[in-house]
Amino acid sequence: MRLYFTFGAAFLFLDDRFAASIRGLTMKQTYLKSAVSPLKSMRELYALYVFSSRNLERRANDIASSTRTSVAMLEEFSQRKIQGTKVLEIGPGQTKPFLYALGRTNEYIAIDLEIPPARSSLAEFVRIFKENGVLRFVKSLGRHVLGIDAALERALSKEFGGTPRGRFVQGDASAPVFELESFDHVVSTSVFEHLPDPAAVMRQVSRILKPGGTVLTVTHLYTSLTGAHDPRVFVDFEALPPWAHLNPREKHKVNSNSYLNKLRIADYREIFAANWPGCSHKLTGGHAVLKRRLLDQLPASVKSAYTEEELLSDVLISLWKKPELTA
Repeated sequence: MRLYFTFGAAFLFLDDRFAASIRGLTMKQTYLKSAVSPLKSMRELYALYVFSSRNLERRANDIASSTRTSVAMLEEFSQRKIQGTKVLEIGPGQTKPFLYALGRTNEYIAIDLEIPPARSSLAEFVRIFKENGVLRFVKSLGRHVLGIDAALERALSKEFGGTPRGRFVQGDASAPVFELESFDHVVSTSVFEHLPDPAAVMRQVSRILKPGGTVLTVTHLYTSLTGAHDPRVFVDFEALPPWAHLNPREKHKVNSNSYLNKLRIADYREIFAANWPGCSHKLTGGHAVLKRRLLDQLPASVKSAYTEEELLSDVLISLWKKPELTA
């Protein structure tokens, strides 16, 4: 059966004429970049399969470690354990790490434009095609056929232990989907860089958080080395010229796999301050020695357009607490 689907999907979506005719059917309910062709999606999928199969245990360990760190930061900020609470995750994606970390001891709810298939059935994949378009259909079907998600789910279940429970809501986090003051905590990782209007989502978070409730966001910065979201750079930092997406002479070599708002650190700080007054921020980044070496290869014109803070940082971690009600 897997072989049938693999060759069927490959035949269908590698046909350029079919791809051209169907691309217009891609729905707006997706963060994937519509300019990316199904052929490129298949290539990206194969690269993901090779990468995941070779590094599955390490990848699961890395995801679990970063998720535990995020939970610990939110608990320290909230000054309480996150247990027996109501938690919303914005944009859980295909891996859903906070479900495994928090879904066993809390009421976990997630909202996303794209909900991964709940089970392996034709109806589920038809739903994905209708709601999220051909590109997400190709990726979801391919990930299922190749066993990528199932293998990662098993690895994350082993990391965190037990079977978590959660509810997934398909929708736009900038819309009034949930009731007023109904959540204790909100978490979101690698989502805000994909939002056309982060402020609209922040206003909704302010509305649905209980007084004293807390929120943690981790934003993958566009100005970082991997900020273009070209899958090749995630596998090998030197697969492209350094910071190619910021260099006008090298930008044509970049293939971003999703929509990016291209906001800079100062932009985020301004938006957060306007919507979540008193919000605290922390910048983090790894591979400092490698980045310093690559930084020397950048033209002076690119270096002068961006600060070292922007080029060397990977993510912006933001924490905010909704003010308590006063008597």
